[in-house]
This record gives sequence, C-alpha cells and structure tokens, in this order.
Amino acid sequence: MATGWQQTVMGSWPLINHSTTQMRHNQARVVPPDQRLGVSEDQWGLFTKRQAEDVGMAWTTIARLARDAGAERVAPGVYRLRGAPADEHLALRAAWLQLAPDVRAWERTPAQGVVSHRSAAALFGLGELPADVHQFTLPARRQTRRPDVRLHRATLRDDEWTRRQGQPVTRPSRTAADLLGDREDPGAVARVIADALRTAVDNVAAVVKAITPYTARFGLRPGDGAGLLDLLLESAGIAKREEWLVSPAGSSDR
Repeated sequence: MATGWQQTVMGSWPLINHSTTQMRHNQARVVPPDQRLGVSEDQWGLFTKRQAEDVGMAWTTIARLARDAGAERVAPGVYRLRGAPADEHLALRAAWLQLAPDVRAWERTPAQGVVSHRSAAALFGLGELPADVHQFTLPARRQTRRPDVRLHRATLRDDEWTRRQGQPVTRPSRTAADLLGDREDPGAVARVIADALRTAVDNVAAVVKAITPYTARFGLRPGDGAGLLDLLLESAGIAKREEWLVSPAGSSDR
C-alpha cells in the first residue's frame, strides 16, 4: 500500500502498456511514480521530463501533476513530487540532473558531471564560501545558458572524487586545489581545509598532494605542498595546524 507522498500522484499516473495481457492486468492497478521512475531518496523526490517520457509518461500527465499540485517545477525540465522530504541542496541537485536529464542519479559517472569548487565545499559543509552559483566539473567542454551554473572542464582521477548523499563530488583535497586555481581568498580555502581535516573527510597527505601545483604562487619552492598547507593554515589563524601537519587525519566518506 502506498503511503505519504506516493499517494499524492497515484491517481494521475499512467498505466503501463507492454502487451494486451499486461494492459488488462494494469487496468486494475496504478503504479506509483517512485516505482516507475525510481524516484526515491536516491533522487531526492526529483525527476526530469526526459526520465518521465522514457517510461511512457505523457507531457499532458506531467502538466496535470503540476496543475493539481502533485508535483512542482523546480528547474526547467525538472520536477519534485509533492511531499518529498525537504532537502537544503535541492537547487544544486536539480541543476545537476539537468546536465544529463535522461540518466538516473545512481547510474551516473563523472562523465555526467561532478559537483565541484564552492558547490562541493557546501555539499560537504566545509568553510563559509557562498555557493549561490552551482559548479560542476565535466571531462568534455559544455556550455550552459543558466547564469547560476558554472561548468569546468577537467578529467578527474578516481581518487579525486567520491559520492556524497548520492551525488558525485570532488573530495575536499581536490576542492581546495580547485578553489586555489580559481584564486579564491586563501583564508577561505584554509577554512575549507581545516574543516575537512577536523571532520576527517579527507587527510593531510591528500591535501598536500592536491595543492602542491600552487606553491610558486605563494612564493614557496616548487613541490613544497606541506609548506603551502602550513602557510595557509597559519595565515588563517587555524588552531591545531601543527598537530595536523605532524599526524595526518584519517579519511572517511560521510
């Protein structure tokens, strides 16, 4: 028996018609939307117009869901089922789904976009940089018309990204390097790093390796990533910097 937000739109959901026998069987029941689309906590109650069309959902049905308040449009071509759990990163997730609207969240790889830069820091809850522009990294050049979306081109190694809350996202070490590459305020980057080390979502060795290419910018000798990390933490007045530099914290994907 469907419960909660599943019941909201069951009456508007079309029947599956694979064959005459299947059609007769389906006339006696209506398939909940989360079962048809795979829309659940794995996709935060969101679905794209393309995903709906791929399972035989007519545009008129989508429009009826929106009109009857069974679903709300949260971005062009992206909808949220009414009653789905609240999500503080809803806008980011909708923008990410737009990058590959025909691919479900759990089937995606870095080829469809990885949350990065300020958006990655926000998804991990690191630092205090505003993330009002949604940033993603893709291996091929892409363009977007959305002023609140910024796309970066880079090929990420397997050790530079992970999954958090169902989304591919750059690890904090790579995020720190990306922020330095964008010439963000060094103190703000230091706070991102400090939060990552404090919560053990990344480790000192990974951070040092990631930020080493930027040593010359700070007047340090080439390859002195540890010196750059020390400089960043010291300049931001971060406590425990000596402890972190001597004894790297463990890494944990949370």
